[in-house]
Amino acid sequence: MTKQGIIERVNSIMAAKVGIDPNDIKPEDFYDELGADSIQCIEVLMEIEKVFIIDIPSDRLMRVTTMQHVYDLVEQVLSEEEAYANQILKQTL
Repeated sequence: MTKQGIIERVNSIMAAKVGIDPNDIKPEDFYDELGADSIQCIEVLMEIEKVFIIDIPSDRLMRVTTMQHVYDLVEQVLSEEEAYANQILKQTL
């Protein structure tokens, strides 16, 4: 998935949760600036895991404060999981 695809999907999830236009979300925005409380942040991250079919380690979640952090984290986890899957595939061939 492209970076732009990640951004669009994450923004869509956040926008739906807090009731704003996804186009109003900027990378430098903090959750609270978007009107999200701590529970909504957790719900957004859980929805991101579901949509992207990934598991984000809780220790990494604690460092997320801006939307850019979310985009980067999703991209990193997707990349790590793809690399792991490729490694497993190579071992089985």
